[in-house]
Amino acid sequence: MFILQDHTTMTSMIRNLCMGAFCAILLAGCQSQTATEKTTDAPTVGVTTTAPRDTGITVTTRAESVTYQRRLENQDYAISVTVQGEETMKDLQIEARRAGKVLTEFTENIDGQVTGSMTTDLNNNGKPEVLVFVESTGSGSYGVVYGYEFTENGKQAITLPPLKGAAAKGYMGHDKFKVEGGKLLRTFPVYKDTDANANPTGGSRTVVYTLGSNLTFTQEQSL
Repeated sequence: MFILQDHTTMTSMIRNLCMGAFCAILLAGCQSQTATEKTTDAPTVGVTTTAPRDTGITVTTRAESVTYQRRLENQDYAISVTVQGEETMKDLQIEARRAGKVLTEFTENIDGQVTGSMTTDLNNNGKPEVLVFVESTGSGSYGVVYGYEFTENGKQAITLPPLKGAAAKGYMGHDKFKVEGGKLLRTFPVYKDTDANANPTGGSRTVVYTLGSNLTFTQEQSL
């Protein structure tokens, strides 16, 4: 009789210990799952946030929207062209690297919209150039070329002079640019004196430019 009572008591104690251990394991599992599912909110755009303490780095997110971005390569040069801003005035950001080393990075204020960009070597001196084509705001949509040549010491600006002579007759903007045969081609509609801005009737004209060692485009001929 006493043996049966001791056995029953022992069984009850074992059962209670097992139940306690099971509950402890279940609770730990829930806490582990909760810790795993917890995430950190991403930083709010336009707000400066501090990185983890062990780095001591401050990271700033940019609020401006990117409206144009392109990466260009020329031999061992890598050139990044980025435009930020949605208003008329925008920031044109250019960075040039050679074999991973930053040669130059700078920002230009532009009025209008970038329609394209390319890397070239139009004067055949072995130094890469970048040409960025911009269409200005307004009804004329006049074309502008931002050009730079890159060297180990940084950059030099390329100049596109205004149209002159017979090539300028009937010109009212709406330029289209492209590079072909080592030359810059500029095509636009020709306006007669009585033409409305939306209806040119004089056909089109293409002006051909060559780039000299002085980094200035020379108006060669018009087609």
